[in-house]
Amino acid sequence: MHIKRIWLAIMVAVVCLPIGNSALAQLKFGYTDAQLVVAQMSEYRETLQQLQALAESSQLEYQQLIQKYQEKLTDYQKKQALLSDAARATREQELTNMEREIQQFLATKEQELEQKEAELMNPLLERVQNAINEVAAEQSLDLVINAQAAGAPVLLYADESMDITETVMARLGIQLPDSAEASSVTPQ
Repeated sequence: MHIKRIWLAIMVAVVCLPIGNSALAQLKFGYTDAQLVVAQMSEYRETLQQLQALAESSQLEYQQLIQKYQEKLTDYQKKQALLSDAARATREQELTNMEREIQQFLATKEQELEQKEAELMNPLLERVQNAINEVAAEQSLDLVINAQAAGAPVLLYADESMDITETVMARLGIQLPDSAEASSVTPQ
């Protein structure tokens, strides 16, 4: 999603270059810090809590699987010298299967967590985008640029009067945080 925004900014710059200074001066630009807006939403904090609970549950299951594996491995190592070749091969195959199951468990849980994050975040992102669209239309802006993308600024300079972040947050019923607080709370 951030890559699309970066490409959009690049395409706008390329399109605006041949237009000339007079046409460019007629365009109205605005910018917002969409990450800050999302981070201040109560739904975002709830989403983080849900994701954290899901991750902790998966971690507990993972630790139980590892513990079972360690117990089987320890038991095998103690009895290895006493086992026949066939029994030893069977136990080694069981351990190998358990290793595969653990790896598969991790991959599945990671995928589930990513899907849940997308499921929970998409409605928030849509609400923010709708608010940005409404504010941009009300202010007759031709282009709105995201001030941050993956922690790195996309916008290197802009007149602060063009910042619509506060208006977008007001549209969503969110109060603008103190600047020190805002910089410490950003979506991940």
